[in-house]
Amino acid sequence: MHYIEVVKLISSDDVRNLIMYSSFKYSFSIFTDMLKEAKNKANLIVFGESLQRKLKKSYENYIKTHPEDKKYFDSVKIFKVGKNNEIPFGKLYSNVILTSPSEIGVSLLNFLEGIDNEHIFVFGATTLMELFEDDGYDMIVQMFDYVRDSSFHIFVPIEIENYEKSIFLKKYFDHIIKLRNSEGKVLLEIKNNVFSSFPDYVSFELSLIDGKFKEV
Repeated sequence: MHYIEVVKLISSDDVRNLIMYSSFKYSFSIFTDMLKEAKNKANLIVFGESLQRKLKKSYENYIKTHPEDKKYFDSVKIFKVGKNNEIPFGKLYSNVILTSPSEIGVSLLNFLEGIDNEHIFVFGATTLMELFEDDGYDMIVQMFDYVRDSSFHIFVPIEIENYEKSIFLKKYFDHIIKLRNSEGKVLLEIKNNVFSSFPDYVSFELSLIDGKFKEV
């Protein structure tokens, strides 16, 4: 099995992926590859200005080298929770001020109820857990119940494993994916939690060149 085959499998219909990264540039690279598979069915949920800024900077640097890929980002529908309506790329669907869990939750679930058989990419979920603790965790879990036949891809720093509830959060996902530095290369590890044709565990050594992963 090769990296591109793995990307196709984790980007298929009705899957739930938890993607943990030690460096944000690793998460953006695999996000870009998955975005190409999602085609015009991509939605992005961004929590916080810090993640919005990282996505914007990463996108701007990536497009300088790969302008042919701009079309994949242009059609992304974005739901943002933050202080303003600035977005990294794509089209703004809704912007909600980062206030209380209840206010954010109502707007977020209204957004999710309108999605059917699409892809939902989430950045900044740990912001909810840090700010709202149990309420933030519950909001993440509730998102799964408000979509029909859609795929969830949640990106979080690898440090989430230090969270007390991370072991419970993992059980909601089909694949647990880790991207981390290993002796100058990027180690990609995938643990499969569901019965399928996907192996129980696969790993690859990758190199990151101009924002794109290449198998070593």
